[in-house]
Amino acid sequence: MEFIDELSDNILFAECLKKDCEIAAQISDRYQLHYTPNAEGSDGIYAVAVEPGNYLTVGQLLNEVPSVVAQKGFLENTIKDLMELTIKLNEKDVQQVCFAPSNVFVRKNDYDVRLLLHGSPFHRLGVYDTLYEGIEEYIAPEVLRGEMPTDRSDVYGLGKFIEYLNASSGMPFYLKSVIKKATAEDPEARYATVTDFRKALSQRKATFKSAVTSLSAIAIALILVGLFFTLTPDTEMVEFVKPVEEPIPDDMLDENG
Repeated sequence: MEFIDELSDNILFAECLKKDCEIAAQISDRYQLHYTPNAEGSDGIYAVAVEPGNYLTVGQLLNEVPSVVAQKGFLENTIKDLMELTIKLNEKDVQQVCFAPSNVFVRKNDYDVRLLLHGSPFHRLGVYDTLYEGIEEYIAPEVLRGEMPTDRSDVYGLGKFIEYLNASSGMPFYLKSVIKKATAEDPEARYATVTDFRKALSQRKATFKSAVTSLSAIAIALILVGLFFTLTPDTEMVEFVKPVEEPIPDDMLDENG
């Protein structure tokens, strides 16, 4: 992965990259890609050598195979794995910051998610117009204003990434309120941590499944009741005439009777 000249010639960028490389080396997680900075004399770091593997960005994947979002487990596993790694990063006081489709990777053979560079070590560069050019919508507003990233910034970024993944098929209505809170402009209005965000998603999904199960049970019961009345033979009302117990008087009989 090569960097543009504006960054590779920046001495401060090289220092930030080395710091991020140290952070990545301390994370023993299969979702974290490890890399080595490539330097060329005193001209700074112009690229990084990423660990062996065949990777592509999520953006490239969806352009090449848009139907992957309908593949069983893809959306759920991608979000789950990203959140799991982000929680580990946040525990080390590291924020990913950018979850743009061009910054989240997958392994080509099985679409297993991967992260490479983290955003918070580069915060002191201050060149946000260069770092996040074209992907500003995935970056928390406070970060773009120059404020220090927090865990709430990653909540925002993940929320935007989930919106992107569901763009073609539509966001499930029962998750809309959760995503809306995660992507609130005001950081204090969001979930405080990715753990809280993940919990809210799980609870809302569980509530929805429970409601669907209950409605299905009610529907089945109504169908059975309907079948009962449909299949039960109709009964006809028969008028019952009680037999006369006393002999009929002669004067009540017809002469011919």
